[in-house]
Amino acid sequence: MSDGLAVLRKISFFQHMDDETLHSLLNVAEHATYVPHSSIVKEGDSADGLFVLITGSAQVSKHDDAGNKVVIATLHAGDFFGEMALLDAGARSATVTAITHCDLVALNQDAFLQWLANADSRAILKLFAALTKRVRDTTERVLQDELNKQALESEMQIERHRALAQMVAGVAHEINTPLGIINTASNLITNRMSRGEIQALVAHERRIQRKVEDIDEAADLIQRNIQRAHKLIQNFKKISVNQVTDTREAVQLLELVHNSTDLFRINARKSKLTTTIQTDISDSAVWEGYPASMTQVILNLLTNIERYAYSAEGGDIHINLNGRDNGYILVVQDFGAGIATENLAQVMSPFFTTGRSKGGTGLGLAIVYNIVTEMFGGTIKVQSTIGEGTSIIMDFPQQAPEKHATIT
Repeated sequence: MSDGLAVLRKISFFQHMDDETLHSLLNVAEHATYVPHSSIVKEGDSADGLFVLITGSAQVSKHDDAGNKVVIATLHAGDFFGEMALLDAGARSATVTAITHCDLVALNQDAFLQWLANADSRAILKLFAALTKRVRDTTERVLQDELNKQALESEMQIERHRALAQMVAGVAHEINTPLGIINTASNLITNRMSRGEIQALVAHERRIQRKVEDIDEAADLIQRNIQRAHKLIQNFKKISVNQVTDTREAVQLLELVHNSTDLFRINARKSKLTTTIQTDISDSAVWEGYPASMTQVILNLLTNIERYAYSAEGGDIHINLNGRDNGYILVVQDFGAGIATENLAQVMSPFFTTGRSKGGTGLGLAIVYNIVTEMFGGTIKVQSTIGEGTSIIMDFPQQAPEKHATIT
């Protein structure tokens, strides 16, 4: 068992032990051999102890949610697995299969606990210190993997919004051309029909005069709806943040927030909304960003509250602006109707709205999302409870990233 002794010395659990202690541990362990392609342990089986690979190599694998086999690692002489089973007889989390002929030292839980009862107290303390470190390292690795996963999912979501925004802006740009032609044609009809000679020709023909009036009315209807469509398309184009013509400049952020809410004052008074701004930053605190876009963000959020949060009785709006290291957190909060749980994941998506009957287009929050994430280089999240209200939380750096100029 001299090979086993040499391998045990390399394991952090046992590095502090002297040869006599290691020999006593090996005396309660078992020697096992496995031929190629045989299973040493299987995922889901009851775990009963530690395995140390003396010679050979083995493959560690497990199944994903779809049932597919995923290879996690390859083990070689000196590697070990199953150490947690010395203290916790849970289920095996993975399958270990012999690739070549393998010699192993197997230390089961019962034998380990029996050895532990007779071991020196200092050896026990060091053993548990090593075990604690192993658990801590594993926990930190799992946590980092989860953080990386969340970061990737967040980036994928941003990319989906960006791709959709670019598509919408492109379609909007193309629709502008035929709309322009229709507008020109309807203006031509209106101008021609309003000329004196046309009116004189039909003055004594009531039947023809009614048809002319119908044409006038139709032309007016076309023009009004073209204007409506044009306004809608301009909003479509604003979804693509790279096409917003705003210049980055250094501004006093608190003053900018106050000025933006002042623009909403008439609507607020009409809708019986009371807006309160709370902050922990000074009047001179500077943000290097895009002031016109910040104004648009605040106005879009306030308009959303006016439209969806409160009934005719109105209510309160709290705007909280706080500083953080190298950045700011802006929260716009209402205490109104709230957003249904099933809708929370979609409220930032273009065209999603529950208020088309109230004039909603489903673009307001989509524009806000793209401005905050793309232009400000920040993050945005929504917290809401039915009957208690909604908070839009924006976190962005003190200096917004430079954007690339594009053709509008």
